[in-house]
Amino acid sequence: MASGERDALVRVAVRAGEACLALGRTDGARDAFERAIDLARGGEDEGFPPPAPELLRSLLGLRRVGRQEDAVVLGAVSLVREALLDSEAWWDLPDLAEAIGTLDVAAPAAAAFAADLELALRACEQRVR
Repeated sequence: MASGERDALVRVAVRAGEACLALGRTDGARDAFERAIDLARGGEDEGFPPPAPELLRSLLGLRRVGRQEDAVVLGAVSLVREALLDSEAWWDLPDLAEAIGTLDVAAPAAAAFAADLELALRACEQRVR
């Protein structure tokens, strides 16, 4: 599958997840966000990096349907640098700030993401202003 085709399918899956959320269909939303993540990561073997803004939105969507583990938040944080190159990702910063607020930043897993966490927090501060 070509990168452009994959990215379009990822966007559709993310929008389906958002629509399911708006309709209160959390199971459908979870399935759609997980499908978007699978699709986004599918092209990595072929040398196509995943579309960071959509992957970020998918991970934050998973949090909204109950996936509260630190790995989901850290996955989102790891995408911030690349995702913010797309202006649409700035709209996701309030959700990201809320997710970071639940994170145990003293945990060893979070230490590996210290630079990304700092960048994410600075971006969130700018978005809130």
